[in-house]
Amino acid sequence: MKWSIPALFFIFIIYLLFFPTQLRPEFFMRPSWTIDVSRATVYDRGQLPDISVVPFDLGGLFGYVSTDGKLLLRDQRLFGLAIDAKTYISFSSVPEELVIRDNGGRVIRSIAASGYPILLDGRLFLISTNRAGLAELAGGQIPRWEREFASVITDLDSRNGFLAVGLLDSRLAVIDEIGTVTLELDMKGSRINAVYGCALSGDAQKVAVIHGIGPQYLSVVDIAGGAAGIIDYGLETEFRTTRYLRFFDSDRFLVVEEKDGLKVLDLDNNDEYAVSSEGSFVSAGAIGSNNLIWVIFAGGAASELVIIDLPGRVVMRTAVAPGVAAFSQDDQILLGIGEILCMAKEEIR
Repeated sequence: MKWSIPALFFIFIIYLLFFPTQLRPEFFMRPSWTIDVSRATVYDRGQLPDISVVPFDLGGLFGYVSTDGKLLLRDQRLFGLAIDAKTYISFSSVPEELVIRDNGGRVIRSIAASGYPILLDGRLFLISTNRAGLAELAGGQIPRWEREFASVITDLDSRNGFLAVGLLDSRLAVIDEIGTVTLELDMKGSRINAVYGCALSGDAQKVAVIHGIGPQYLSVVDIAGGAAGIIDYGLETEFRTTRYLRFFDSDRFLVVEEKDGLKVLDLDNNDEYAVSSEGSFVSAGAIGSNNLIWVIFAGGAASELVIIDLPGRVVMRTAVAPGVAAFSQDDQILLGIGEILCMAKEEIR
């Protein structure tokens, strides 16, 4: 008996409907717990020395929560906030004294300073009120080093003991842990020359720079090669403000904000990938030690949470409430809206 092509195709469709085959694992974010920060019991951090914590900033309220749902600190934001997993500084609009506290709220030390604190990669920096001066603060009252630039600082990034500084006059500086400038480049070549973003690789061997208007470039610099080690990439849109830029997955991928989504550069294979969204970029972070990242886009009546398997495969896209904030810890994502926190953990089926 011979089967016609249409009949065989019909039988194949019926087979797929009744005996589906999972062609690839499905990715889920499974909620672990939810708490109301304004009402939850605050646990004594000193009684939980080995617990893993996640910092959060909900605009009005900020603090720390454990990965199993215990609220460890809740405080009201004054004006500005510098916070990481170990320490935080809540400061006024014109700070004269900075009080550094641990993640349990205990005072570590106070510093008389005029400027704004920034916590990067476990280091504390102070940027001057005119945004042209920069200092690193260590254990005492005297800065480890300080430097005054001839132009306004537009962006900073710290990795592996090094600091990248982008400047409005188009210069990029890389500074080591004792304050010595190890690399300085003038990123010219456009109608308007300025640095609009910079990012160091995890090993601090590369630095990525967004610079210029008309045209705007993304340049990746091999720090050891200096000016001779620059590779330029084109960008779809031009920004006149600082835009998101970060290395992921052992520095293989470089993620950059675009007007309608993200661009991902695979530096090992010299490939480019685009992830589109109708919203504008808000924030992003890594999930666990694999090549998954989360991204929040905002636009219109709803925002969306997108999970990307780098370099460019979207494994989950879901609507979230407008104004949602996200923070990552290992293989979990902490989502916050209003005064509610929800922890979600990755799950692959």
